Amino acid sequence: MGRMDFGVLFRRPAFPVVGLAGETLFSAPGLKTLASLLVDLAPSSGEDIVKVVDSTGEEFWYSRERHILSPGFSGRRWTKRQIIGLYNNHVGNDRRYPAHSLSNKRLSEIVAQIADLIRKPVKQFTDKQGQYLSFIYYYSKINGYPPAEADIQKYFKVMPPAVHQMIRTLEKRGLIQKVPHEPRTIRVLVSPKELPELE
Repeated sequence: MGRMDFGVLFRRPAFPVVGLAGETLFSAPGLKTLASLLVDLAPSSGEDIVKVVDSTGEEFWYSRERHILSPGFSGRRWTKRQIIGLYNNHVGNDRRYPAHSLSNKRLSEIVAQIADLIRKPVKQFTDKQGQYLSFIYYYSKINGYPPAEADIQKYFKVMPPAVHQMIRTLEKRGLIQKVPHEPRTIRVLVSPKELPELE
């Protein structure tokens, strides 16, 4: 692996930081981790600019084209509610950060807690749900398109209502994403590294 192409313009963010690249939430405790994440995540997000929020609420922008991190030019500071909203809008209901009683918490404390939640490995699904997620992921990888519910039913040898209920459960928990009333649009939102072996 060669030298990482990454630079900081003007000043560094106050760590920890949180951010969003495409649909992937990330956090970093320091500059080296942040640089590695941005270089890896930014190209797959398809965005020219990836926004990062530091522990003071200041917004930083990472330019994918120039590989430079700099303070955002809008001068915008994020509020406690905006940072919590960023996190809560991209996690399942069981991992949401409580948005009440914020007056007694400093913004830096909230950012640090959310950064920890993002980094914390959590088994987000049951063994059975993991098997469904693995099947959807590998089926999509092998065939180039996601499975229909009938394909899932055939593989697991279950009735259609059981498959439909499982898909609804996985979607509610934020483990998959699909376009309503459109066939073959299921997308697994869990990292392939977290998926179990398919039995």
